[in-house]
Amino acid sequence: MLINYKFFFLILMITLYGCSPNQTSTSVQKNTVCTNTSESFKQIENSWYFKTDPTNSGLANKWYLDKNSTDDWLSINPGAPWENSGVSYDGVAWYKTQVVLPDWSQVFLGFGNIDDYATLWINNIEVGSWTNDESKAVLVNLYEYGTPGTKLDISFRILDNGGFGGIKQPVIVGNDPRSIMSPLQYTSLLSIENPDWPLPSWSKSKPYSWTMTGNANVYTETLVSSDGSVAPWATAPRAELWLYHPKESLLAHPDLHDISFSLFESNPPIPQWHWQSKEISISNLVFSNKDSVRWKVTISNTADYSVSFAIMLAVLPLATNADIAPVCDITTHKNNQVWINGRPFIASNIEPAQMGVGRLEKILSDALNGTVTQSSSLFTNDTKDGSALWKYPLNLSPRQSTQIEFIFPNDPDATLDNSNSSFDKDLNDTLSSWEYKQTHPIISVPDKYVQNALNASLGYLLLSMDPDGPHPGPLAHDAVWVRDSAYTGLALLQYGYENLVKTTIDTTFQSQDTDGRIPPIRGDNVPWQDNEWDSQGQSIFLASEYYSFTKNKLLLNEWYPNINKSANFIIDLISSSPETAAFTGLLPPSKSAEDLGPATWHHY
Repeated sequence: MLINYKFFFLILMITLYGCSPNQTSTSVQKNTVCTNTSESFKQIENSWYFKTDPTNSGLANKWYLDKNSTDDWLSINPGAPWENSGVSYDGVAWYKTQVVLPDWSQVFLGFGNIDDYATLWINNIEVGSWTNDESKAVLVNLYEYGTPGTKLDISFRILDNGGFGGIKQPVIVGNDPRSIMSPLQYTSLLSIENPDWPLPSWSKSKPYSWTMTGNANVYTETLVSSDGSVAPWATAPRAELWLYHPKESLLAHPDLHDISFSLFESNPPIPQWHWQSKEISISNLVFSNKDSVRWKVTISNTADYSVSFAIMLAVLPLATNADIAPVCDITTHKNNQVWINGRPFIASNIEPAQMGVGRLEKILSDALNGTVTQSSSLFTNDTKDGSALWKYPLNLSPRQSTQIEFIFPNDPDATLDNSNSSFDKDLNDTLSSWEYKQTHPIISVPDKYVQNALNASLGYLLLSMDPDGPHPGPLAHDAVWVRDSAYTGLALLQYGYENLVKTTIDTTFQSQDTDGRIPPIRGDNVPWQDNEWDSQGQSIFLASEYYSFTKNKLLLNEWYPNINKSANFIIDLISSSPETAAFTGLLPPSKSAEDLGPATWHHY
């Protein structure tokens, strides 16, 4: 019986191959590196003046006038909170600079991510005021204030109501609106201007989430979003499946409230999902083996009469997590493949009737009309928004079903699998692998739903394991948190995975500083550097639990110098903690667990 996990995911349309008559070439081409070659935009930097205004006298004294002196102002650029420049301050502050208008066909000033309220003056003229909306950018036509070669005075007044303050996004001058916005802001603009386009939920400021699949022996994860899109690895472009009804000229795509998810056979981390448009039912299954990501789509006519329609497969330069996945070079290949940035990305076991590539806006517009551009290649290094669209016209008899399989590489540097093995064989092999991992050793409980949840949880714990330890997530949390490692390690010890836990403990102690401090987060993708004072104690805890489960005194003796240094570091921390603090505790305040309260509290 399936446990139905109906929740939000971010769209990911991708893979399933098997039995393809047109196997992928084994030749390996060098990746195309997307670079900025355009000279039609530039960030305004290294020429800004900044001053706090605690008495709010700047307006009365007209600080926005170009004649006001900036001799006592600081040099701080927009693009990050002013706290990052050492200004610990809440309230009103000002930014000022000058810009010489370039000789372009059009010139826009772009900025956004204001914290919390901004007013702009250009050449002493008040242009407007805006409140913070991270998903939207502000565009100002600078040719309304001068001609090429004109020097413009630009002044911002910022009101910060608390926390980080400032203009937290670079201020840019450009001749194309897309060049002066963040990817999120530009995609949001497209969504606003084209509400019928099938853009991701994050572009519409709606909730989104995703789940994962993968292989416990491969250190990349495939993401399936709440709208049914597939990304073969975390930062990959998304592949999506849509349905076009020609009679109604209607492009249908999964609705977040109508799409349902579950795990295949109830517990391995192999997601399947289902949605329906009119008479047509779409069922999906995606899994990953050691070589590739495979995706099977089953299309069924639920009506008692024949139905004609088209399946549209789109590959879009949009990532799962409100970002872009740059595509500057995209081509169709061998009538059933798309290559991205010089590498194979997706192939199908059935050749589409039509396939083409184009820029994002062109592909979305074509899909809405059920058409496919005839272009087979596109190089778009400036916009990096290369996209692809395939069309499969179908006519299904009453209650008839058909299937299409896709396959992806499971790594951006990998090639597509050339094996002739069938989808079902690879699926059965993957299921057998997960069954062994989830039942060896076995923890058995009488309630089958709890048993399924236990098995699924173990599968996702194993998916999180990288060579240096568990990574809580494949995107913003693609690093090792010592605290999470302790929790995860204890669970894996209970399941008998002491070798994985040993590796985690080894790499944790290898990262230890000479004074005994253990970095709370480590890896190639550490999102921030903070002191979280529980990392020493968590490391001692996991090493102790390892010994409790294994009775391995040799390893305990090997780790003892690190344990001792960790303990001494904790003793020094305790002695430095002021007894008069408002909230006293064993350890000094730290930035960790800020969700529990202010960073000045003692959390541990």
